[in-house]
Amino acid sequence: MSGRRTDRSRGAGEGPSGRRCEETPPPAVRAALRRLPALAGRTGDGAGAVELRGLLRTISDYLETLGPADGEHEVQAAVLGDGAVRLALLRLVAAAVRWPVTDADRRLHCASMYTVQELFPGTPRNAPASPAVADFVRKLLRMDTLQCLAKQFTAAAAVAGVLTPLQLDSLGIGAVLAGNLVTFSLAAGIEDGNTADWVRELARALRDSSVLEHASRLLLLREEAAALPSGLAMAPPPYQWDMPFIFLSTYFNATVLYQALAGAASAEAEAVCAALREVLRGPCARHAALVHGVAMLCRADGGPSYALPARLLIAARPQTRTDSSVPGALVICDNSPGALLAMCQEGMPPTRLGRRIAVLLLLRLGRLAVASTATRAQGACSASATGQRPRPPSLQPQQQHRRSGEGNAEAGASGALGPQPSPRPPLLLLSKEDVDVVALATIGTAWSQLQEALALQPDGWASEAGARLWRLVDAAMREGMGADNEQLRLLGSTLSCEFDAVLVEGEPLPPAAPPVFAVALAGGVLPCVERLLRRAGEAPLGPEASFAEGLLQQGTRGPFLAALLAYGEPRQAAALVATLGKLLRGFSSSRPALAVVPAGMPDLVVKCVRGVLLTVLFDRKDRPRSRWMGAGQQHQQLARMISFALCEWLPPLSRLARQWMAADVAPGSDDTWRSLCMSPLICWLPLLACRALVGGSGAVGAADEAAVGAAGARATAAAAAGGWRRFMLEEVAAVPLLTGALRFVQREPGDVAFSDMLALSCCSVAAACLEEVLGAGREGVADAGRPPCADVLFSHVRGRTDPAQGGDAPAAVLASSPPAAPAPTPCPVTAQWRPELLRALAAQLGRRRYGNEAGEALKALAAQLGAWEAGGGDPCKARGEKRWKRLLVALGRLKAARPDMARIAAALLPHAEARALLSTCSYPACANLAGDSEADLRLQSCGKCAAAAYCGRACQAAHWRAGHREACALLRKALEG
Repeated sequence: MSGRRTDRSRGAGEGPSGRRCEETPPPAVRAALRRLPALAGRTGDGAGAVELRGLLRTISDYLETLGPADGEHEVQAAVLGDGAVRLALLRLVAAAVRWPVTDADRRLHCASMYTVQELFPGTPRNAPASPAVADFVRKLLRMDTLQCLAKQFTAAAAVAGVLTPLQLDSLGIGAVLAGNLVTFSLAAGIEDGNTADWVRELARALRDSSVLEHASRLLLLREEAAALPSGLAMAPPPYQWDMPFIFLSTYFNATVLYQALAGAASAEAEAVCAALREVLRGPCARHAALVHGVAMLCRADGGPSYALPARLLIAARPQTRTDSSVPGALVICDNSPGALLAMCQEGMPPTRLGRRIAVLLLLRLGRLAVASTATRAQGACSASATGQRPRPPSLQPQQQHRRSGEGNAEAGASGALGPQPSPRPPLLLLSKEDVDVVALATIGTAWSQLQEALALQPDGWASEAGARLWRLVDAAMREGMGADNEQLRLLGSTLSCEFDAVLVEGEPLPPAAPPVFAVALAGGVLPCVERLLRRAGEAPLGPEASFAEGLLQQGTRGPFLAALLAYGEPRQAAALVATLGKLLRGFSSSRPALAVVPAGMPDLVVKCVRGVLLTVLFDRKDRPRSRWMGAGQQHQQLARMISFALCEWLPPLSRLARQWMAADVAPGSDDTWRSLCMSPLICWLPLLACRALVGGSGAVGAADEAAVGAAGARATAAAAAGGWRRFMLEEVAAVPLLTGALRFVQREPGDVAFSDMLALSCCSVAAACLEEVLGAGREGVADAGRPPCADVLFSHVRGRTDPAQGGDAPAAVLASSPPAAPAPTPCPVTAQWRPELLRALAAQLGRRRYGNEAGEALKALAAQLGAWEAGGGDPCKARGEKRWKRLLVALGRLKAARPDMARIAAALLPHAEARALLSTCSYPACANLAGDSEADLRLQSCGKCAAAAYCGRACQAAHWRAGHREACALLRKALEG
């Protein structure tokens, strides 16, 4: 950020008279440039000094009128391209920075530095400086300009209270020159090919000269001396405000350079970072940034001053300007927000107290950024009507800290966490440029500091500050903070980086949420994630979608979302599950034939669902684990949420998988649908089959036993409606899904692990739904008796199988003898799964995990299906032989290889209870994302049957046409009977 003084009231490219400047210097300027080298050595000559000052004034006045449209960079390059002029200016600057600051007449030296200041390109990144300009700046850096300016600041600090306006003006110009030198060197050094040398020289000069330390000390002493005893501050001289502005800008720019080089592994970069770290952590520089930052915050939100002297804070008031978009508001324009952010990032000592102060300051700065954005968004209409500035409803300013004249920083820090007072509008607003710089950076930096504090002290101020931070995140997303989607994605990734450690690998869920996760829950991360997903579903390219992609990044989305379901408020957790299900249904219904996996939001939602469903089944090495299930409260809640998630997620996943398999997928692209949709489906189908076969109460602890008994009537109704077996057959369409998978795997062979899981799914579904696999097609088969293999597969987890007690199937038949055959019914003689497909899949299985057991079961099932077809579709002719015993033995071995899966299946709720966890719109294709949460949608029951409820008239009408008309009539008759 440049500190050049230019007359911004004039239009770009207009001179003092308002006329357009010529592209080449006028004759008077060219004459002054020709005369300048001859007079450069006559600084001590009275007449020569007067003429020299006039020449410099002519040149600087012309340069000040230029803008980018007038060829500013070309003129600067042309002026400095003359070697004689360049040498003359270097001699004048060398004399100016070495002249005693207490000299009575420094007008010539002020003119010299001011002219050189106007030769600095304003935006070297956008328009790289010419070699002549770069050489000029580098020579200024190498001739100890910063060291000499530091000496002048030191001498001035000794007499800070008695400096004259002319001396202050000279010091201000010197500060601008130093700031421009540093700013240009930073930008040009990064742009230049020889970056290491230039940046190393700059870092060494900043450290050796301590120019920031001496400038900040002079600044603080002068501001304290300028403050009157009454607490007011004298009006500064014309250049006095340039000193704090250029100091704050330089401090911020040095921090930017430090952060850009911090990740480099070279020795040169480490040396530069060490030098810059010493500069940034200088006591005076750090204190000056802190004083101006706190003064800015106190003016803006009326918050605590952390025991800093009131007179100093008043004297360090920020530079402001008016804002036409908000009548009566003042906008900060001195870069104090950026300097405060830089001080909290790199200047604060890494101690407990340092982290505490940094977090509290960052939270206040972040709230100010959100409040500034919200105030502008409200517009000037409400302000004109009320005569006051509008205030955002999502934030509350902090309580005014009452100082008694003594206290320390820790006392002030604790005061920042006190109770909130009645709302009051902010006194100051951040500029739009400052909001873009500090808004997202404050959140990321505060979260990094809080993680360290929570690791050392989980309770206390850090927990409360963490909750406030996540509320700030939610407010920032609501106000649409950050126009750069990539920055939002990076912020989300920063916030989620520690969530992967919430669940220690191989360890069961802890009874209480870990500290890092607990503060996020207290701050509302669960409803925030749901709201982000809903807004991203409406605007897939919006900022919420980018932030959600970062927050739910690869590697953390599964454990993070699973922990949200386990530890979050139950109704909010169920609402998150319902929102993900609604998004899935919207994608599957709007994309009837996808040949490739979609990108963007569909990809994110499918991956989130897949991550949760696989996280609770496998560890990171894809080994089955049941550590997520147990008797604790968190385990019980997770089991309930997973049961509800299966109802919401598996049907649209199955629809997507069948669409992708039916599409013309290019060869070699099978990994996409396998990894996204098919993996969770084939991993959970065996558990659903087990749950449908053995029934069970779904209780995972003694506390649930009474609840199961009390819900006997509801469990009976659930069993009558079909339960998990009907769900698996009708909603998931397990048989046609696996039929398509068998055909696809034969055409595009996949990895062994996928083949293993597909084999297990086929065997499990065949055990639970043998008639459907055979192709019987009998009406009401979902309510038929238990399939003949029910007592073999996962028999050791069989619980109560009576539907009145929560089971999904009738009581088991002992396996000591083949069960009686059901009544013969007309059926086709071709099975749904071809025996040759099963044998081909068995041939693909390896010895990994349970491939041998699955292969034997597949061969036995293929033999059984072949016998059934050979018998003309008569089940009686397919049983009672050696093939039947072989199938029983193979399924028993397969069952023994999956004990963890069986324990998870036993923890699932009955299907009807899982459905009842959250009342949602009865229309299956509902895509209403209005509001922030699915739990907040107002549902209206059907006026005729009262069994269905809808979120709006459109869903009710669509469901009526889709089949509710007939169902409603049947329900009314049942109720009347």
